[in-house]
Formats: sequence, structure tokens, C-alpha cells
Amino acid sequence: MTKNNSIVRSAKLAIVALTVFACSPSTNLPVEPTVTRTELSILELSDTHSETLISFLDEAMEESSFKLSNDRRRVAYHTKVMDPLGITAQYYMVVDGERYGPYDDIGEDGPIFSPDSQHIAYLIIESGEYFVVIDGIKNGPYQGVGWTLSPFSPDGQRYAYKAGIEGRQFVIVDGIKGQSYDQVDDPHFSPDSQRIAYSAREGDEWFAIADGKEGKRYEDIWVRPPAFSPNSQRVGYVASIGGKKHVVVDGIEGRAYDSIVQGFPIFSLNSEQIIYAAENDGKWFLVIDEQEIGPYDYIAEGHPVFSPNGERMAYLAAEGDDYFFYIDGKKEGPYSPAGTIVFSPDSKRVSYASRIGDDWYVIIDGNRSGPYEALAQGSPIYSKNSQRVAYVTISDGWAYAFVDDQKYGPYEMVGTPIFSPDSESFVFLAMTDSEWFIVQDGVEKGSYDIAGSPVYSPDSQHLAYAVRNGNDRFIIVDDWKGKAFDRIVDFDNRTGEGIIFDADDRIRYLAFLDEKILLIEDQIH
Repeated sequence: MTKNNSIVRSAKLAIVALTVFACSPSTNLPVEPTVTRTELSILELSDTHSETLISFLDEAMEESSFKLSNDRRRVAYHTKVMDPLGITAQYYMVVDGERYGPYDDIGEDGPIFSPDSQHIAYLIIESGEYFVVIDGIKNGPYQGVGWTLSPFSPDGQRYAYKAGIEGRQFVIVDGIKGQSYDQVDDPHFSPDSQRIAYSAREGDEWFAIADGKEGKRYEDIWVRPPAFSPNSQRVGYVASIGGKKHVVVDGIEGRAYDSIVQGFPIFSLNSEQIIYAAENDGKWFLVIDEQEIGPYDYIAEGHPVFSPNGERMAYLAAEGDDYFFYIDGKKEGPYSPAGTIVFSPDSKRVSYASRIGDDWYVIIDGNRSGPYEALAQGSPIYSKNSQRVAYVTISDGWAYAFVDDQKYGPYEMVGTPIFSPDSESFVFLAMTDSEWFIVQDGVEKGSYDIAGSPVYSPDSQHLAYAVRNGNDRFIIVDDWKGKAFDRIVDFDNRTGEGIIFDADDRIRYLAFLDEKILLIEDQIH
């Protein structure tokens, strides 16, 4: 939840609204508290501040290529250097300060770090041929190469990608070339990183390949790549037989339908149930272990939704012009056509947003709040202990944050509220009159040109965020101000993910200063 820190603008500026649904419980109006504003008494960070050179910063860096490893300790990017006449370009890859190349070109998909941050992959082109470079070692040449998002397995220890030579395509797994076919789709690792599956075509026939073994041949394979169950033991996809669509799981074909919703089948969290949405003759069904629930006139995209413990399920379906939520089999509605539903972390509570006419409402445990002009994407959100809930709205052209039925605002812009790990504190960004500040537990703090999304320490006792005033970017930790830098990595997109708490009292982040990329570490006192 807390990673979805999108900024909500007032209707006067712009707005990202959640497409949601309506219900009819009695309306409860939130209480609007008194908000106080305090100025930070800024202190410099402690003498335990350290700076470690990670890489140099090349002025020829292609900004869009700059990538961070998941542990935020490694960086990579590529550069483009023109010849003196400005006609021919040469490309270089820079990984942790080491420059590799020159190359004729570098693929747009890289560089890519492995999930464990230990490995890196990128695509290069030399003399019209393609090569995959993994940890500095070239693999190829090929006439084409591709992967989906990343070639690495979830544990980072393996890699796989598709490639082609002389009109034939194949998959490379851990450096070993597989069987060649007329066409292959991108390979996909199982959650445990031990298995791999993909779809292939030979002539007019498609088939799934799991662990190197070909499945039955069909007119087409509609789920590419095949989907693994959470326990990695089962494989499912959608195949065409005589123009009809069938879910195939572990080689067993299910019922025939005219259409099966993209993204299905899905497995339950315990990997035992198979769920998908399908259509026959204009009527839609939710299918669980080949048992149909329905018919409906439509089942909303992205449904069903499961609770974190996997024991509860909800989905949205249409009957004529009306939409209904089905929560644990109980029908609620009718509503206007719209969004999704949110379970609390403990799976005991459920919330969603709804619309009645042009008005929007938030329904939490059956209690409705509203009306509002619009709601922010990602609303509502729960605290970790599931006891608190927050959301962001627009009313009369102004943005407001609601936390536990208390209303904060009005502001021109509001960020998604974030709860502390112990659920006792909350914070959100806000902006009024071009001035950014945080609101922590109802208290407005600071004044900045721009502020990034806040991050709590694991023990919930500290709050850190990046800000900009003028040309200086620096970190604020509680009432402490860090050293000014040219840039703080991950700050310009305001995700907050660039600040890492290594312990309750230690933070680190990456920063640019005088053509250097530095790892900054500070201890909080």
C-alpha cells in the first residue's frame, strides 16, 4: 500500500481518480480536526556521516538508462558519444564506475540488475549482431534477443531469454541453448526459481514448454508465458481448440468457452484452486475448479480479489446496467460501474469506493462517507495492524486527506497517507500556494520547493524524506537536515524508495555531487 504514493491534484489542476462503485448504508460525515503548523528546527546530521564513491557521473549519460540495484548500492547507465562531426555515435555501459565498450548500440531494455542485486544484464549491438552481456560476459551473436521485464529468476541466481538465428528462435537458460522453433515467447521462471516455462510455435501449432518438455499442440496459446502456481508445482495457460478457449492446467483441459479473460487462469494462494473468468454466448461466469458461478452480463477486469490470507474472495459483476459486489458470496449493490475492493492486512476488514450519480463515496465495513467529487487512486489504505484506514478526496476543487474519519485540508495537492510500521503514526505530503510540507499526525511541518515521499524507520520512531529548496537537495530526518547535494537518487520522481533504513537509527541513500555518485550513510542520534 505505502508504495502507491501518487500525488492527487485538485480539480483546478489535475486529478487521478479511482474508478469505483456505489452502495446505500447511512452516511457518516468525518470530523475535521484543528491542524497546527510548526517550523522545523533544523540540525546538521551527526559526525558519523560518511560518503563512499560508487561511480563517476558521465555528462554523456542517457538519463533514461540510469538504473539502481534493489539494495540501492549499485548503479549502471549507458552513455552516447558522438564523433567530432556529429554523424556517428558510440555507446558505453557504465557499471559501478567501470566503463565497458564502445558498442554500436545498446538495447533499451538494459541495464537490468538481478533481484538480489548481485548480477547485471544488458543488450548490445555490434556490426548488426545482438549480444547479451551478463556480468561482463558476452553471449551471442544472435539476430534478435528479448525478455519480459528481466531475464533473471526471482532469486537472482539464474537467467533466461529468447534469441533467434537464421529465422529460428530458441530460449537460452543459464547459458544453455534450447530447442529451435519457428517462434518462441519470453520465458518465465517459477516463484521458487527452479522451473521455467514458455510458449512456442512450429508451423501453425502452438504449445507450452515447461522444464524443457513440450505439451499438447493447439491452434493457439492465449496465456503467454504460462502461469505458475504460488508453490511452483502447477502450470496453467489458455489454449484454442476448434475456435473455443480452454484453460489447461497440468495438461488437463477445462470447459470450452467463447472467451477467457486475459490474465487468467490464476491460482489460489494455497495453489489448490484454479480460478478464471469466462464468457459463452454473451454471458459471463466466474469459474472455480471448473464449477461455474453466474451467469452475469460482465465480470470486471482485475477480479476476483483475494484477501491476504487467501481465505476470502470478492469480485464485481454486472447484471444489465447495474453492478454488484460479491464478497464471500454475499451480493451487495446495485452500484454504478467502477473499481475494486481492498482487504485489510489481517483479512478481517473490507473497503471500497463507490459512485452514486456524479458523487463518490468510501465504504468501510459497510459505513459510507461522502459525497466527494473524486477519490485518489489507491484509496482507501489500511495501517499494518488493520485498525486504521485513510483515503484522499477532492471536494469543491480542493484536496483532503481522511485518516480515521478525521479530515485534513483543504490543500491544492495531497499525497497518499502512509502509516508507520507500528500503526501509531501517519504522514502525508501536501502543497498549498506552491509550498510543499509534510503533515504528520495532524501537524504541518516544513516549507520546501518540492518534497519526496516520507519513509518511517522500522521502529516507527524516525521519519525521513528528501526535499529541494532552490538548487539544493537534502534529506530531512525528524528535525535534522542532511548535507546538500546536486541530486538525491529517486527523489526527482518522489517515490521515497531511495532512502533506506539499515537499522532503526541508520539511513543510507545515493546522491550526485560534482560528477560523482556517492553512497551516503548517516546515524541518527
